[in-house]
Amino acid sequence: MQRLFGDDLVYVHSTAVVDSKASYIDRQRSGLHYRVMKPSDVKVRVFGCLAIITGKGDDEVTQDGKDSSPHLLFTAVWAKRGPDVQFISCESTAIPKQ
Repeated sequence: MQRLFGDDLVYVHSTAVVDSKASYIDRQRSGLHYRVMKPSDVKVRVFGCLAIITGKGDDEVTQDGKDSSPHLLFTAVWAKRGPDVQFISCESTAIPKQ
């Protein structure tokens, strides 16, 4: 994850929690577990060295021993930096279940 995530990563969760690279890695180490990540309606747009990925996701997550199944819209940004491609930004919005 150290090479995959950019040092300037900003991850805005659907719960309005904002993580940096360090805090996101710490969150995963301390009990955030994505059991299922099922993307749909994914679109990738490439602009030079940037890729912007949008779509929907149906996830199954365990954090701090509690399970949840968020239904989300997401935008993720990846950047080519030298020989590497890095995850640099993500924002997700909860879609209310009907």
